[in-house]
Amino acid sequence: YEYGKNNQRNSINDFNLNFPLTKEWEFETYGDITTDLIQVDGTLYFGSADNFLYAVNSETGKLVWKKAAQNEIGSTPSYYKGAVYFGSDDNGVYALNATNGETLWVSATDNSVMTSPLVYNGTVYVSSTDQTMYALNATDGELIWGTRLEIVYVLVSVIFELLLLSLAQPK
Repeated sequence: YEYGKNNQRNSINDFNLNFPLTKEWEFETYGDITTDLIQVDGTLYFGSADNFLYAVNSETGKLVWKKAAQNEIGSTPSYYKGAVYFGSDDNGVYALNATNGETLWVSATDNSVMTSPLVYNGTVYVSSTDQTMYALNATDGELIWGTRLEIVYVLVSVIFELLLLSLAQPK
């Protein structure tokens, strides 16, 4: 598994680092990279403070596509069945075609989405700073349910078929 690709959210992978490390390529955005990177099938996906989600070829460093949100992207993207899912400070949860960046759907929350969506069995689980945990249909973005948690940050993972919530309230 590659980081961010599995639902346990761990960094288990099947590649080895060879030292010393050397720079193979460089890629420039117009803002800080504000998310972790995920790699799926030779493409890196990541968000930036310049409001774009980027897809970059991991071998060459060449831009595959980029897609603008209406505000900064601080939500590490997730991948599921050919789509990339992420949230933005524009209150949206986005689903994009992983190959070409085409928008599949955008679903609105009542505030910023800074946590990484988890997609499991066709459902996107994500929390918003509106203190709500959302479950959205992964195909069309329709709301399945939303529940207020009175907590700001909710990280979601799946272990042994159980949906686990890690809750955090900023001081």
